[in-house]
Amino acid sequence: MLKGFCQKYRPQPKKVEKNRWGSKLLAGMKPNQKKKGTSPGQLKLFWDELDITNEEIIKAATIFVKANCYTPNPKNK
Repeated sequence: MLKGFCQKYRPQPKKVEKNRWGSKLLAGMKPNQKKKGTSPGQLKLFWDELDITNEEIIKAATIFVKANCYTPNPKNK
């Protein structure tokens, strides 16, 4: 009985799966629909309220770099 079944058995062809790696990749890259909000009682950071211009930052940064420089450049004093 099993011998006849094995001789007559023809396996059905398997379905060819399409490569869908791109759709899986893009599924994980969806933009966040919901933006994170702040809690009602949460305090803001102090530097959000400061009004500092770029000139002030550049001036302070150059003074800081010159003060902490190991071998200062004599041309830029």
